Amino acid sequence: MGITYTNRKGRIYYLGINRTRSGKPRYNFSTEPSENPVDEIPKCYEIRESVNGIVSLARIQPCLFLLEEIADVEAVMRSHPEASRYRVSIKHNQLIIHELRGPNRSELRELVGHIGIGIRPGLIEELENTMPQYSPIMRFVVADTANREFFAERWCFRGSIDDWIYIGQSKQLKRLARKFIPTLGTEEFYELS
Repeated sequence: MGITYTNRKGRIYYLGINRTRSGKPRYNFSTEPSENPVDEIPKCYEIRESVNGIVSLARIQPCLFLLEEIADVEAVMRSHPEASRYRVSIKHNQLIIHELRGPNRSELRELVGHIGIGIRPGLIEELENTMPQYSPIMRFVVADTANREFFAERWCFRGSIDDWIYIGQSKQLKRLARKFIPTLGTEEFYELS
């Protein structure tokens, strides 16, 4: 049978294995059953799902954020007036905030109404789960684990740069979150540097 995983969009992924030219195993998830299914997750690997629902098998990396630090950032995110437009992910030493690209729930409702489609129960929720795409827009990085030093960066959208730019540093992640998260979705965000 092999290992399967159902992502947040309800799509089923199948884990398969191929070999590189040197003979090393290469694991991949596909929406079609694999010719070489995997029956057991290899040691030191875990299944990961991105904020956009992409499923992969990745090496286990320790999270360098403390649980209370993550909780602090999530609390600040929940207090944002448009919190539903953002998602948080954690990768080893980075806590990344992703912004929704496209319509939110109320905009979807309005769009569906303009088109003239009758809104059946659950349609908006179904569209929300299958359509949205998120892009990284801000991140907090652990710079020094011993001294709990962090820095913040935002994504720069200038065509010549398209990269992360430094916006601040602190020994308290909560302080950075309170300073920068409220700027998300405002003109002030684009002035951070």
